[in-house]
Amino acid sequence: LGGLVINTCGWVTGEGYACIVSAAEAFEVDVVVVLDHERLYNELQRDLPTFVKILHQPKSGGVETRSRQSRLAARSASIHRYFYGVHSNPYFPFTYEMNFADVIFCKIGTEKLPESCLPFGSKVEDHQTKVVTISPSADMAHRMFAVTPCPTVSQAVLKASVLGFVVITEINMEEKRLSVLCPQSSLTHKVLVWTDVTFLDDQILNNDLCAAVMLNGTCIGVVCCKFEFIGCTKILYIMSLGVHPLYRCRGIGAELVNFAISKAVSHCVPEVRLHVQVSNFNAINFYSKRGFSIVETAHNYYHRCIPADAHVMHKLL
Repeated sequence: LGGLVINTCGWVTGEGYACIVSAAEAFEVDVVVVLDHERLYNELQRDLPTFVKILHQPKSGGVETRSRQSRLAARSASIHRYFYGVHSNPYFPFTYEMNFADVIFCKIGTEKLPESCLPFGSKVEDHQTKVVTISPSADMAHRMFAVTPCPTVSQAVLKASVLGFVVITEINMEEKRLSVLCPQSSLTHKVLVWTDVTFLDDQILNNDLCAAVMLNGTCIGVVCCKFEFIGCTKILYIMSLGVHPLYRCRGIGAELVNFAISKAVSHCVPEVRLHVQVSNFNAINFYSKRGFSIVETAHNYYHRCIPADAHVMHKLL
């Protein structure tokens, strides 16, 4: 015996529903289980072949439908993990500038032409699957694009594999240049496919998440932070915080912590987290006095330190 289980997304209306039906047809599924959604159950009964067995399964007690806000947060968290990874396996994507001439933008789907506008004898094309070239525009800022191996824009884009995704973080119409967030150091394929997904990259937009304390041109303290996701919850993570040994116990470290907390508050982030080596009792005591507490221990967190374990400390705001 063999087979597979297909877990569809929660988008069950309009194009989302069409995707579910298309997936069922493409994989020739013989059993469909609908959780608690009676209207969806009836629509699938209507639109799927009669040999498909459709089961209606009530949801378990206590299970609630996710709100639109939680679904948006989950999608943003997934995109963030795609580019930046997680604590245990961080990624370091690249951001670089390109000329408009270096890439070709295309879009799947176009406006439907009325039959009166067509030449005599012409057939109406399927406007929903037509691949068309589009020009760079300001609407592309913060837009996610799919990278395709196709060398040119053609209907072959429809059946081509997606090699990955990039985000246009900035677009300059006057200079005809754009900035790209990409997992790779270079974009080896030039045809990019428009998607309806936007992503505001906190790591780029909020480049004010670092602060340094200077004295007579010398840096005596620094803190660097970044936004991350734990599940669907956005947090502020303190990557590093340090004070020159000669200037410790003067309140500089406390001010740097306050800076990080203020950034979290200003961006409506409910939690601040950091890692501390388990043997660094001074640091543990320092953060504990400022409302941080140990939530877990990450084993073998440090690769070049002994001991290698680290406490995860957090402060709820």
